[in-house]
Order: sequence, then C-alpha cells, then structure tokens
Amino acid sequence: MVPAKHQDMFYLRFAVCSRLTEERDVVLAWREVAKQADTVMK
Repeated sequence: MVPAKHQDMFYLRFAVCSRLTEERDVVLAWREVAKQADTVMK
C-alpha cells in the first residue's frame, strides 16, 4: 500500500502483485485497512 493524492484528496493504493493471491487474501487485507481507518478516524 502506498499513499496517493489527486486533486487534494488522499488515497491509499493497494496493489496485488502475486499471481497466487486469492480473493480471501484481499478480503483479509481490506478488513485490516478498514479496522485501522476506523481507529485513526475516531
């Protein structure tokens, strides 16, 4: 994950680079991102 900015809006870019990545891997990663975002935004 890397930060990105476009028109004064910040984003997190998530790149899946392994051909062995499965949907469950992405779901797990997204849940962690959402959990951390909730912590930061409180």
